[in-house]
Amino acid sequence: MEKERGKKRSKRSARLSPTMQQEVAEYAINRPKEIDRDVALRFGCTPAQVRYAREKAERGEIVVSREIVSDELRVSSRMATTDRETMLTNQAHRILAQLEESPEMPVKERAWAMDKVVRIEETLQSMRLVGKTGNANAAIIFHLVRSILPNATEQEVIDLYVSAENEWSKLR
Repeated sequence: MEKERGKKRSKRSARLSPTMQQEVAEYAINRPKEIDRDVALRFGCTPAQVRYAREKAERGEIVVSREIVSDELRVSSRMATTDRETMLTNQAHRILAQLEESPEMPVKERAWAMDKVVRIEETLQSMRLVGKTGNANAAIIFHLVRSILPNATEQEVIDLYVSAENEWSKLR
């Protein structure tokens, strides 16, 4: 009877994954003027979860990179000094490091992260092939050769492409 008259206890929010805690903590630490409620709305969590993530980062339980300049300036300066291939490689390494550091990460998140790494690797491979062959269809050519010769390395595919291109130019 007593519980019926009083306030009903609200359901607890879903627990934030370690990856999400790190993202929330980084964002909150690097934007001290932004209130927890706004950060919570941005990440779809509660202000208490934002506070908890920030406190964990301040205690050193979560490693966060501290930004000194604004997001726009930081991103534009990185892009000016780093080529796309290096940026993608760094991101793949960062994702793999996060996977290695968080063995308790849920399987669904691990699978999503591994999928991202595979996509990054495919993009990098395509970029390297385009750079070496000068052909925008290099990824298609690579896939075609790989379907015929599944064990062909990237360099073997490039060599095959270059020799076929030379033969084609002789026939013209």
